[in-house]
Amino acid sequence: MGVDKKRAISQKYRISEKFLITLSIAFCAFGVYLGMIFFHHKTKKMKFYIFIPLLMMLQLVVIYYLLAI
Repeated sequence: MGVDKKRAISQKYRISEKFLITLSIAFCAFGVYLGMIFFHHKTKKMKFYIFIPLLMMLQLVVIYYLLAI
């Protein structure tokens, strides 16, 4: 999120939203969420505002069940 925010400010080539969501799905949702808050980036986009916290909760449930086995 920080790199994309910096590129957005300097009008350079951006990281695609598809790639950012793919990173979130690959068990990085917590980091993406923290990046959204810290850098104030993609916070108004509904797919990030809703999807990332839901994905983060889902990943926490999966981790809990994997550790409980």
